Amino acid sequence: MPTLKIPQTFQYYTSGQSLLLLDGSTVGELLTNLAKQYPELWQHLVNRKGKLHFFVHLFLCGEEIPRDSIMQTKLNAEDVVILVPGIAGG
Repeated sequence: MPTLKIPQTFQYYTSGQSLLLLDGSTVGELLTNLAKQYPELWQHLVNRKGKLHFFVHLFLCGEEIPRDSIMQTKLNAEDVVILVPGIAGG
């Protein structure tokens, strides 16, 4: 089962868990299961249209998953997807 790595800033919504095992053969399926199991976290990751916020980045095998192919990206059972929120400031 693929794993989603959650940064500390969002672990409040996962009861402190940093690694979530979620079903899914694609990143889209993994995110759908995330939304079902952790709706409070999900609402912080998507806009009103249900699309990922521009500041939410996902990485697989050390590479950022391109926005236009996030939902279709295939996953293997041993894959780890890393959720990285963008940081701004100055």
